[in-house]
Amino acid sequence: GTVGCIVVLVAIVTQMVGLTPALLAAKTDVVTGLKESGGGTGGQRTQRKLRSLVIGQIAIALLLVSVAMQLSATYRAMLVSSRPVRSEEIFTAGVSVRGPNYSRAARSALTERFIANVAALPGVRAAGVVSQLPFNGGQTTTVLIDAEVFDRTQRQRWVQSTQVSVGFFSAFGTAALRGRLLTRDEERTNHHVVVINQAMAQRFWPDQDPIGHRIRPFAPGAVMGDEVVGVIADLAQTPERPAQPEVYFPFALAPREDFFLVVRLAPGVRAPFAAIRDELHRLDPDLALAQIRTMAALFDEQSRVFTTITSLVDTMTTAILGLAALGLYGTLSFHFLRRQREIGVRVALGASARDIVTLVFRQALAWVAAGAAIGTVLAWLLGRAISHVLEGASPYSVLSVGLAIALVFLAAFAGAWLPARRATRI
Repeated sequence: GTVGCIVVLVAIVTQMVGLTPALLAAKTDVVTGLKESGGGTGGQRTQRKLRSLVIGQIAIALLLVSVAMQLSATYRAMLVSSRPVRSEEIFTAGVSVRGPNYSRAARSALTERFIANVAALPGVRAAGVVSQLPFNGGQTTTVLIDAEVFDRTQRQRWVQSTQVSVGFFSAFGTAALRGRLLTRDEERTNHHVVVINQAMAQRFWPDQDPIGHRIRPFAPGAVMGDEVVGVIADLAQTPERPAQPEVYFPFALAPREDFFLVVRLAPGVRAPFAAIRDELHRLDPDLALAQIRTMAALFDEQSRVFTTITSLVDTMTTAILGLAALGLYGTLSFHFLRRQREIGVRVALGASARDIVTLVFRQALAWVAAGAAIGTVLAWLLGRAISHVLEGASPYSVLSVGLAIALVFLAAFAGAWLPARRATRI
C-alpha cells in the first residue's frame, strides 16, 4: 500500500545517504590528501565537503524522523478511534447457510431464530448478524442522492454497503448520533429505511441534517429510495484507513448466504461457544460456526502488516538518530584533528578548555542549524504530500517537527561531545 511505498522510499534515501561518504572517499586524490595536512585550498575543499556532508546528514535525518513521527501519530490515532470495538467482550463467528433448501425467506427465518436463541443464553447481553465485519474490508455500491437523475457520464458515488440485523448495533454498543436505529418491524417488512455512518453524513450532507433524505441505487429506473432514519459513529472497514461512507440495510430484506454472528458478553463472562453451536445444530445439524474470534483478535490480525510497518519505521527512526550522531562525531573528530595546530596555537595564547569546547560546539551547532533549516522545509513539503496521498494520515504538525528537531539536536550534541573532550587535551 501507500505506507509500504513510503517505507521503501525512506529506505532508498537512507541508502543514498550512507553511500555518500564512500563516494566522496572514492573520488579523493591521495596526493592531494597528503598535501592537505598543511592547510591551503585543498584543505578548504575537504572542509566544504565535510560541512556539506554533515548538513545533508542532519537534513535527511530530520526529514526521516519527521515522517516516522507522522506515520506513528497516524497509527496511534487509528488505535484510539478503533478502541470502542477492539473488545474481548465482543466475539464473532462466521456462518454459511447454503443449499437448495434455503430460499431467501428460509434463510431469513433461520437467522432470526438463531439470533433470538443466542441472545437468550446466560451471559449474552446482545446478539446480531452482519454481512461484513469491521476491519475486515467491505462491499461497495454506487448510489444516487435524493433527487439526482441517473446519468452514465456523471461521477459515481461509491459507498460501503452492509446488511445488519437490529441486534448488531447493540452488540457493538453503537448508539444513534442522530435520528434512530432500525426497528424489528422495519427489519421484517420492506419499509425502505437505512442507517448511515457519520462519514457518509459529512460527505453528502455536510451542512444539513441527513435524516429524512433518500438514497437510491445508481441504476436507470430506480425510483423508490431508502430513507435515512439514523446516523451512527464510524466503524472503520480496514485498520489502516479511516472509515468510508457506509449504508446499513436491514439484513432480513436481503439475507446473505454467508454472514457473521456478533455477540456481546457481560463483563467477566466466558464465551458460551458450545451452547451457541448447540443452538445452531438444533436449527440445522449441517451448519457450523467458523472463524470464531474476538474483535480485539480480529483487529490485531488485520492490522498486523500495518503494525509491522510502523515498528519498522520506529526502528529506522532510532537507527537514523544513531547514524546522525555517529556521522557528526566522526566528521567533527576528523575536522578538529586537522585543526590540531590551530587549536594548539589557541591554547598557547591562553584559550581555556571551556573556550575550546565552545569552539567545537559552535561549529557543530552551525552545521546542525543549517541542516535543520533545510530538513524542516523538506519535512513540511513531504508531510503535506503524505497527508494528501495517505488518506487519514495525521496532518503536518509543527509540534511533531519541533520534537524531531529536538531529537536531532540531542543526537548532534552526543556526537559533538567526545570530539570536544578530545580537543581540550591538545
